[in-house]
Amino acid sequence: AEPRPELGHSTNAAVIVGRRELTKGKFMDRRPFLPSYDPFTDDDRGTNLETVLTPALVVGSGISLEYFFSAVDGGAGTKAPTNVVGNFALQQGTAGDLLIGLATQMSELHTPIRAFYLVDAPVARVEAV
Repeated sequence: AEPRPELGHSTNAAVIVGRRELTKGKFMDRRPFLPSYDPFTDDDRGTNLETVLTPALVVGSGISLEYFFSAVDGGAGTKAPTNVVGNFALQQGTAGDLLIGLATQMSELHTPIRAFYLVDAPVARVEAV
């Protein structure tokens, strides 16, 4: 198993939904998710915005909170001697308490911060969604 297969998610700090010209040429250190959305090709109800925004916010929030709580609360400890139990928890060795949260190898690079969400769209359209 890879010791850090989740490295790409560990520095998640933002979700920027919009035209890529907003972020083109900017160094963001792999911190944001960048779903593309063009407000000029969408209808007033925000049909395209809803399609892009819903998964981006759900996934971005989930990853951010998972890393945040594991970094703040200690997580599940080291990955080395653990076993997966029922696809929802870890257990140290062959016996012991169930461990919740992410393993230390996943959360040690994460700085616990509140995620930032930026949506490039008219306010009325975002409120409609």
